[in-house]
Amino acid sequence: MSTSLSLAGASDEGVAVIQGLSQTDSWKRGNALVLTGVEGDVLTPRPSIQSFGDFHERPLLGVAGNQLGWAAATSWFGETSAWRLHRTNILTGEDVVDATTAQPTAFTGDSWYTWHSLLRYTYNLPDETHFPLYRHLAGTGVGGENGEMEIYRLLAEGEGTADLAADGSSVLVALADPPLPEPFESDPDGVTRTFALKLIDLGTGQAETLLETSDTITSVALGPDVIAWDSQAPGQPRKINSRPREEGATTHYTETDPRDVDLVAGTAGVGYLLSDPVPEGSEERPPDQPTQLRIVTGETARTVALPDGSSGLAAVGDRFLTAAGGSDKAAGVYSVSPGDRAIRTATVPTANRPVKDFALAGSALYYADDEPGDGVHRSVWKAAVSGTPTLQIAKAKKFPVSAGPVAEQPVMNGQEIFFSAGRGLVVGPDDPRQWQLVDRGKVTAVVGTVNDYIWELHPAVSGPYAVVDNQVFRPNGDVAYQIPDVEFKAGDRALFGSTLVYSLEASFHQETGTYDSEIWVDDIENPEPQQLDVQLNCGVGAPPVAVWGQTVAWGSCDQSTIAVRDLGTGQQRTVSVADGAVYAGLDIALGEGVLFWSTRPGQTAGNGGHLLDLRTPGSEPVALPGIWDDAVLDDHLIAHGYGDRGEVEVQRLPFTQPNRPRLIGTVASAGFTPGGEALWRPRFDVSKPLTRVKLTVTGASGQTVRTLTGTSPDGSIRDLAWDGRDRQGRLQPAGSYRWTLTAGAADGEGAIMGKNGGNVVTGQVRIRN
Repeated sequence: MSTSLSLAGASDEGVAVIQGLSQTDSWKRGNALVLTGVEGDVLTPRPSIQSFGDFHERPLLGVAGNQLGWAAATSWFGETSAWRLHRTNILTGEDVVDATTAQPTAFTGDSWYTWHSLLRYTYNLPDETHFPLYRHLAGTGVGGENGEMEIYRLLAEGEGTADLAADGSSVLVALADPPLPEPFESDPDGVTRTFALKLIDLGTGQAETLLETSDTITSVALGPDVIAWDSQAPGQPRKINSRPREEGATTHYTETDPRDVDLVAGTAGVGYLLSDPVPEGSEERPPDQPTQLRIVTGETARTVALPDGSSGLAAVGDRFLTAAGGSDKAAGVYSVSPGDRAIRTATVPTANRPVKDFALAGSALYYADDEPGDGVHRSVWKAAVSGTPTLQIAKAKKFPVSAGPVAEQPVMNGQEIFFSAGRGLVVGPDDPRQWQLVDRGKVTAVVGTVNDYIWELHPAVSGPYAVVDNQVFRPNGDVAYQIPDVEFKAGDRALFGSTLVYSLEASFHQETGTYDSEIWVDDIENPEPQQLDVQLNCGVGAPPVAVWGQTVAWGSCDQSTIAVRDLGTGQQRTVSVADGAVYAGLDIALGEGVLFWSTRPGQTAGNGGHLLDLRTPGSEPVALPGIWDDAVLDDHLIAHGYGDRGEVEVQRLPFTQPNRPRLIGTVASAGFTPGGEALWRPRFDVSKPLTRVKLTVTGASGQTVRTLTGTSPDGSIRDLAWDGRDRQGRLQPAGSYRWTLTAGAADGEGAIMGKNGGNVVTGQVRIRN
């Protein structure tokens, strides 16, 4: 989708851009994506440097040669004190880690520059403490974590640095006295500030003071032949100043535009962008915002129109480079040559915003991204998943329903969208305690919750039923079932059609003196709760539960084992999960003949995902490396997310047995009275897409009365209707008629079977007088 694009840096060898959020206001960057490569080609995403945000900020410091310099915060406790320095090859993506330093302010390929101290936020240092401006040589002490790089002190007092520019031979720095206030702080009343402009020769280490002034300096630039800086006296227009790097007169251009500037310098002059700031309350610059490039030479300037939304600027020889988002046809890197025309010189792949929530159903991936929109509603997308053995994911299409706001306290399993066949359960639209019931892209009802605690909702949808909190809803929003005795005992919930499995948070039992949790199963259509297990000594938690067809599973209280039971035969087995207790969390899921589990990251040596083939006696678990909490199963597919990268990975299960389509649920009235527009409209939800869908209606003597055909693109059958007439159009007499549903799997893996595994899917409908 269209999204903003900002240039992070450029050289003769290539460019780097940020896709998704503006280079300005870096603390708001969220999950931006960095792309690099050469001009004249499509840039390559570099997800290893993708995550940005308040607590994981990774400032990009620019491109020098074939390297992009960036830094990752190693800790956040109010303020970041230590940053790990990275140099990423913009052509290959290879990353090299230098030592840990204070926050860097510039990168030139061979050097990093810092003026903060690693001790700045660690100790309460006296106000008069000074922090030098340092040069750290890149490539010395590679991979170190304790500042082993060669370090040179350039200035004894660097804490007043307002802006800095550097190249291989010199450093140009503007110093404020007293230092500028920290972000979100302000000056005390009555402060009078002076600025000094210094040029440091890296060969000799000598610092030359070029200027001392009471005018405010906010930006400096260092070009091959020129030094540039801005200055502004109170109540006066801004001046863009420049002079030769060697001795020469200083020239001034008066800039009447009040917007802030960020200078760059090349052989064609001094350049800066003029565009409106990021709107207050927004996390990115609008991609259609008009932008201009001002190029100053001496006392004159010329203005070049740029593509809307251009952001970020670099000077490479006699060219200026920027980047613009907007439509996919316009997104890319643009070059302004001496002819004063912006020409696109590199393109980017179609922008994909980071995924926040996802679900699998009917061989399709549904997901909600972090589209800012109005700050409340988020787009939901749908993409078909196909192929064997190599998976292919089709281009996503926007789903007709929008997800609501992300809850400050997310639901227990981190998901806020759920799908089953053509049905969905989607958070919102305007409140995280509201949920939309969806059928084939249409909202059929909006339901609320009983519990005020978002993390105890345990939502799920399966066939015609959806559970939120302690209530199970029908597609029209009516309450079909209420879980008994659940106040302050939220536990876990799992649905398969009308089968509900739930656990209760542990409660104290006087007779045993322990906190025990109960696991229950019930049929929503024929309620008769049955207790499956009592887990002793559960602390205050509750075991996770799962259900598929006739199979249910639940974890032990210490989360070291999983019980798997066949509700039809009563047979039960115990699966070992990990050695010892795993109190931090256990996720389990069931699919067609498959058990999945994962332990929460960093808690045990068994961290990761595991799959067990339940249909093969004596089978051993298959380990899935990586972080697999909150994974979802669908037919032969399993998906999990990388929250820090905003990505979802879909894999095929490593088992080859065919999976017949299984009926999940049926919605069909018991009878109807023909006439006028009165029709019998049965609806079916099946575990996978079908072909050759046929519903046969037979009379009391077994003769075929009518055969109806339909479609099932996602496992949902919604287009069957019977008017009570036979094939010749004759109205049939009142009485009971039998219907039988037949269909084959669209992937050729067999015929439809019943919810509990039977080979015949059938029922009755009555024609009333």
